[in-house]
Amino acid sequence: MAAPDETGQPCPPLVQTLGNPILFEWRLALALDLVGDVALGTLEARLAGLLLRHARGSAEVPATHEELARELACDREAVSRTLGTWGRAGIVQLGRGHVSVIDVARLSELAGTAGETTLEG
Repeated sequence: MAAPDETGQPCPPLVQTLGNPILFEWRLALALDLVGDVALGTLEARLAGLLLRHARGSAEVPATHEELARELACDREAVSRTLGTWGRAGIVQLGRGHVSVIDVARLSELAGTAGETTLEG
């Protein structure tokens, strides 16, 4: 028989293995969001959205190309190519271990969130 959760209801074995049911639900929602983004979103839209989320309150995103690629479930080369293109277009400025957002409006357009995202958070 499965061990009970905090409400006294039995937890499925997978939830027991992964720990807290609330944390499991949150992790599952994140995984499903990632699957949806990868399946339906372009790399440009996904990367733009990621930079905007990480840049809330600051123009600088402290992350390497490898870290960004890992979060997006893609390869570093694709992230580097896209960021290089955006750097030449004046949308971002690249630095060692960070990306600075220069043109929030253009990045928001690329993310498909024009008018919804600001750095002020």
